[in-house]
Amino acid sequence: MNTTSAWVHIQVCLLTYKRPELLHQTLRSLRDQRIADPCITMHLLVVDNDAAGSGRATFDAALAGSTIPARYVCEPRRGIGNARNRALSESDGMDYIAFLDDDEVATPEWLYHLYQTLYRQHADIATGPVTPYFVAAPAWIVRGGFFRMPKRATGSPIDFVATNNVLFRAQLAHSYKFDSRFDATGGEDTHFFMRLRKDGMRLVWSQEAEVIETVPADRTRVGWMLRRAQSEANRYTRCCLDLDHGLSTRIKRFGKALLGALAGLAMLPLGVIGRRYAMRGLLWLSRALGTCAALWGSQTIYYQTSPALATPAAAVGKSLE
Repeated sequence: MNTTSAWVHIQVCLLTYKRPELLHQTLRSLRDQRIADPCITMHLLVVDNDAAGSGRATFDAALAGSTIPARYVCEPRRGIGNARNRALSESDGMDYIAFLDDDEVATPEWLYHLYQTLYRQHADIATGPVTPYFVAAPAWIVRGGFFRMPKRATGSPIDFVATNNVLFRAQLAHSYKFDSRFDATGGEDTHFFMRLRKDGMRLVWSQEAEVIETVPADRTRVGWMLRRAQSEANRYTRCCLDLDHGLSTRIKRFGKALLGALAGLAMLPLGVIGRRYAMRGLLWLSRALGTCAALWGSQTIYYQTSPALATPAAAVGKSLE
């Protein structure tokens, strides 16, 4: 059933950096997208942040014989913000822009569900769940649900989104860009969409618009998970402070950090019942540390010294398994 009265052009932007096998899987999932509305045309853009253009061969192989309008461009300037802004600049003439990551596989009607939700809800931005696919993970980590997003009703308003599963109105790219100050820490996408929400844009959830993210073994180690939790809290707090310098924001963030630390300490003894309880307590403590570091003016570096796209810093520590 048609939902539009005119042609709609959606550009799916996929950023990559030296991950050929994962990129190939992502591209194949996009090639196989099912869009029930004939008025909707999906375009595909791959932005390679490797100056050598190493992703070109994968792009050609994965889309050989495809009729989808697709382009490959290389963004030689290092940094995730540069790559994302290149994607925006390459999306002129589009009605909507979508992003997902090169370690994800889109479910067959992912894009259509995002568009349906945004269109029916009269929203500006729509996002959906990212479900983990574990390459190799301790059973207690999987059972603990540390990587799973909670279910929400489609159409529910949300506060912020990331670029690993999102669709938004292309006209927004005329006035908003990704902030390069977050190149070494991540969070440029959080900052981007928080600014949009602050300026009155509507962000909504689409439960059916699911993507599957590959979670390698090293990302299920305790050290990596704690480092990631600290980094996420740090950059979220930095975003909050950048958009609202008031004392009330600092008090609110410190209060949440304090409550989180107390809850984490209270949870640790429950580790005698199950390791997942101790892990949850440690995660709360890590988030509290990341928040306090941001309040103190410190950044938690998530990307390596040369902040190339999709090159997370090495994990530390060993698994509790």
